Amino acid sequence: MLKWLRRRRELIAAEADEFMESYGNEAYFKARAEARTARKNGDYLREKFLAKVCIEIAKRTDFTIGLDTATRYLEEPQAPYDAGPAIVHRRLNGTTLH
Repeated sequence: MLKWLRRRRELIAAEADEFMESYGNEAYFKARAEARTARKNGDYLREKFLAKVCIEIAKRTDFTIGLDTATRYLEEPQAPYDAGPAIVHRRLNGTTLH
């Protein structure tokens, strides 16, 4: 009965997959940029479609729409930097780098 709705959702999901595979972490921002370009060119159907793709990408990546970067830094606790396993260089006693 609602095959058109299912097909539309599949198209949105496929486009979101394509953006995420192509652009990785920048997928949401690239999709927004394309939506703005489509709106600027007067292609409102494409802009509306890409807006739904952006929402799908945001849902998949737990991206909160509407927050600026500064607010994200304030709200999300940042993990301390972990350099991982390091190489230990041993020097002879009495030697320096300079």
